[in-house]
Amino acid sequence: MKKILFNGLGNRGWIGGLYYLKNIIFSCLESEKIKKEYRIVVLIDSAHADIFTCFGNRIDLHIYDGTNKAKLALYEMNLIWLHGVKYCYALELNKIGSLFASRGIFWIPDFQHKTLPEFFQPEELARKDVTDRKMTELPNTLVLSSEDARHDLERFYPEHKCRTQVVHFVSYIEPELRTITPELERGVVAVRAIERIKKRGLLADYDFVFTGNLEDYRNPEYINELKAIMETEPVAGSIRLLGFVERTEQLCIMKNAAFIVQPSLCEGWGTVLEDAKVLDKAVLLS
Repeated sequence: MKKILFNGLGNRGWIGGLYYLKNIIFSCLESEKIKKEYRIVVLIDSAHADIFTCFGNRIDLHIYDGTNKAKLALYEMNLIWLHGVKYCYALELNKIGSLFASRGIFWIPDFQHKTLPEFFQPEELARKDVTDRKMTELPNTLVLSSEDARHDLERFYPEHKCRTQVVHFVSYIEPELRTITPELERGVVAVRAIERIKKRGLLADYDFVFTGNLEDYRNPEYINELKAIMETEPVAGSIRLLGFVERTEQLCIMKNAAFIVQPSLCEGWGTVLEDAKVLDKAVLLS
């Protein structure tokens, strides 16, 4: 069978990108046409392999933990050339990726570096613009996650030659949901208790739970500024800042929340929104 390669090594520092790949793989495995003609291959490191092990023998999982770039390049070339890889999904046009550009299905999550350049260093802005421009100048298919992103593509790269396809994936979180047992749900009993108290009119405000990485290389002081605001009245005592939590714990919190807030300055669509759809939750979406 022909194969489609999903290389997750480039997203090791961005967990949302790995969840995105997982959801796209799930959509592929649900397609009878793709299942009949293609085998899914995933290249990932052992630290993040558990994200994809839920697919079992429905995919070929290749683990690579090395740090030597030359050896990784040889490993990737061997994987593509000798294992019948027809397409490379979310291919990065680095030195290795450029060798297989004709097999690439490109993906640009958003154009944040264009709409919010103040969040990036000059060298990073230049690098992102070069890589994005390379992808848009080729006749390959470019996958976008929202119509908003397609609008930005037309705005920033009006002379593009790529074929665009907006793909709204479906969140695949059934394995995690099956692990949310009554014992685990007790961690959010306090939220339900507060809700009951408020319904009786004893408390007027909701509590808010924040999750996510507490470090951002673009603005290292941001989290300290945020904490300072959270410790002031009247919000003090109503906010829980949990930082990065395991995926199952995050879904458990979302499952028991009254509603979900997705604040984002540049995101037309995202994994949290798709999770909320599966969980049948109301969302306040920026």
